Amino acid sequence: MAAHTQFSFSYTTPTGRFVITPNRQSKDMLDLLIYKPNGKQHQLGIYQSIHAGFLAVHQQQTGLEQWDQLDPNQLPYQLFDLTCWNYESFSGTRPYHSCSKATG
Repeated sequence: MAAHTQFSFSYTTPTGRFVITPNRQSKDMLDLLIYKPNGKQHQLGIYQSIHAGFLAVHQQQTGLEQWDQLDPNQLPYQLFDLTCWNYESFSGTRPYHSCSKATG
């Protein structure tokens, strides 16, 4: 039996840590979550692709007023590049980290 692999993409902002991860009830869907600085988790949406979840954050269409109404000039430029998001995959119970960080 093959181990089930989970993954997540995350990006931390002053508003909170956005996370795109597989939906637990539908293997074909992805959750967009935010972990607020106070530790509370909120589900912002369910998407059919990583790209769709990424675009919701990038285009400030998450449904989270605090994020969606920020002046776009206040957003970190790395946010717009998915390779700057943190990537983690989990096979069984062991996490494997693979991050790419922009240097420019």
